[in-house]
Amino acid sequence: MAEDLNDTAPASGTARASAAFDAITRWCRRFGLLVESVSVVALSSVFFVIGFGPIGRLRFPLAGGDLIPAYVVGRMWADGSPFGDASVGFPFGMDLRYFPTADLTQNVLVGVFGAATKDAFLATNLLFAVSFPLTALAMLWVVRLCGLRGPVAVFAAVGLTLIPYHWLRIGHIFLGTMYSAVLAVALALLVGTGEVRRRLRSPHRGWHALALLGAAFVVGASGVYYACFGIMLIAVAAVYDTFRSGRARSLLVGLLPALLVVASLGLALFPAWWFVREHPALAGVAERFPFESVSYSGALAFVILPAPLSQVPGMDAVNEFVRSAYVQAGATTQSGVIWYADAGSLFTVAAILVALGGALHAVRRRAAGRPATPPAETATGTAAIPVALGLVGTLLTVVVLFFVPWGLNFLFAMTVSPQLRAWDRLVPVIFTLVVAAASVAWRRWRIARGRFAPWVVLVVGLGFLLMDSVLPYRSQFYAWTDAGAGALATGKAYTDQLEAAIPGECAVLQLPYVAYPEAPPVENLSAYEHLWLPLADPQKEWSFGAMKGTVDSAWLEQLGNDLDAQAVQELAAGGFCAVHVDRRGYTEDDYASLMANLRGLLGAPVATGHDGDWSAFRLPSAGDTPEDVAIELDALSDTSQLFWAPARIRPTGVPSAIPESDAFSTWWTLPGEASFDVTAIDPAADFTGVSMEVVASTCSARTVTVTLDDGTNESSTTVQLAAGQSEPVALELPSPTTRATLAVEFTGEACVPDGAELASSVTVRDPLATW
Repeated sequence: MAEDLNDTAPASGTARASAAFDAITRWCRRFGLLVESVSVVALSSVFFVIGFGPIGRLRFPLAGGDLIPAYVVGRMWADGSPFGDASVGFPFGMDLRYFPTADLTQNVLVGVFGAATKDAFLATNLLFAVSFPLTALAMLWVVRLCGLRGPVAVFAAVGLTLIPYHWLRIGHIFLGTMYSAVLAVALALLVGTGEVRRRLRSPHRGWHALALLGAAFVVGASGVYYACFGIMLIAVAAVYDTFRSGRARSLLVGLLPALLVVASLGLALFPAWWFVREHPALAGVAERFPFESVSYSGALAFVILPAPLSQVPGMDAVNEFVRSAYVQAGATTQSGVIWYADAGSLFTVAAILVALGGALHAVRRRAAGRPATPPAETATGTAAIPVALGLVGTLLTVVVLFFVPWGLNFLFAMTVSPQLRAWDRLVPVIFTLVVAAASVAWRRWRIARGRFAPWVVLVVGLGFLLMDSVLPYRSQFYAWTDAGAGALATGKAYTDQLEAAIPGECAVLQLPYVAYPEAPPVENLSAYEHLWLPLADPQKEWSFGAMKGTVDSAWLEQLGNDLDAQAVQELAAGGFCAVHVDRRGYTEDDYASLMANLRGLLGAPVATGHDGDWSAFRLPSAGDTPEDVAIELDALSDTSQLFWAPARIRPTGVPSAIPESDAFSTWWTLPGEASFDVTAIDPAADFTGVSMEVVASTCSARTVTVTLDDGTNESSTTVQLAAGQSEPVALELPSPTTRATLAVEFTGEACVPDGAELASSVTVRDPLATW
């Protein structure tokens, strides 16, 4: 009897385990959406923590470069200044409306996090962390639209969330959040299947319309790029549905989500549009050219390949092969962005193979006279939304044509607008569509439909994701946070010295002048390095950050590095208490000349840092606060008005219209006679004259006549110049004006100086409107 009992015990234990498993399965099916949603949120969050490292490191800057402005903007939103403030770009401030990005949902979240935490770095980094479960939820919606349910749906949603683009697109952190790109694909699938039409005719159409409006708003107000991608996807899907249904009316209904995205994008951009309409920029803040759509397009080969980071056993050879491919790509002229962030993973490679297998299987069934798409049912027995491989394939084909170099992206730039240039940002859209295609194939061909098979796929798949798409990034985030923490500590050590020497709230002029945004490096000083100091010391105001090509930055551009006693006086009266110099922005000779000038004007530095690269000089007015000295042009003297709002001087009709410059001077080399337009940038800042230096080419003497004419009055002078000789010129009109023409005429033909390539006659150096 005892032996019989022992024999049956394992069986009964197995039966109980099987019954428990069946009960769990039934419960999961009954509450499928809830269980799957909780699962993807939990798994993506856990994987983020594993891949990122201890969450306490969210308080550190993740990196420098293009991410630094995001921290500054996040602080503005947390302080209740969504359009910018004067903490940077002082005294007129950084006005974000001149450079709108429509990142409304991201900025709102960062603002809320920042208001709660009082930490600009933590707030922005929390958005990055939260984007993982948000993207997983959006992707779960996509795969469910494709008829996938249960453990495999959870695996697909989490796998897409963990692609390299999500982990590595830190420099453009709002683009890296990805959730709105995935939502855009979901809307396109709803339109392409005709589901939008059906839902808007259903008894619950009010709720469906509200959900549609919410999704469209998130897509339209989460960045210009993903909004435009969404509009494109939805439009293509609407055309697809129209041809599939044979009803022209379908096109109108199908385009409704696209119109909602357009309206949301317009709402996000409207404050900037209205402001710029009333306060136009002097020049393009962010100029784009059609050829950039090729330079910033995608590299399809590297999207197909997995990033060479995998820690899956046996992947060393594959990693090495992919690395060698990147080496080859870097050895030739590059069309398209090539970096690990745009690469795939083992998950995406598997999804591509499943999708291709499904497509080939459909072709074989059609050739055999059988239905290409057999009816699918969900795990609960209800009919799945009929997402077809044809719809996903159509969308994917169009997206790839916009993605590759010299594709539809270039035609778009030539015919519509070159402002949308970085088409490699279609990577999350491509992978979302690939996973959608794989989901359709998986569901319709009933892969892994056994009792335990879906769970095996989930468990084994999560293991591969951990080794391939999570653990490889941990060391990278440690390196980034260590570097960011070090940069911040260096900034704090320097600004602590500055605060000790010059306590209180006042402004600091940062040299050299670096245009903002999207400017090339100045010598060895990168575009956004100046922003580390405002982040390290929010008690002071800082000059860097005024938008280039606007009245806010005109005085900085005009001032450059050429400080004299009058400039010191104007700065002191304007609320500045210190001058900061970064040696990396100068050649050795220019740096020595600048420092000698500043020591003569201001004495020895009161603070140094960054291994001697940084020096701060005290201005005579140290202690005045910006509130006491707000710049009101109407209340200033005529000379001060031109300091803070210098007239704009630009050539008209000159063959070589682009000026040359060095650390202290700007000049135009003229091959022939030329004229310049001199225009006040503010009605209060009129002028009466222009000063400059004229230089004859080294190959010939010149007689140069310079004339200033405002249409009513004229002032003219003539100078005789030997070859290579320079002479200062100052012209004065009898009454103030806000616009005049400066004409430069001379005798003799242009010649080519020794060592030069182009002919020249006269150089006009440092023209300046005066009073």
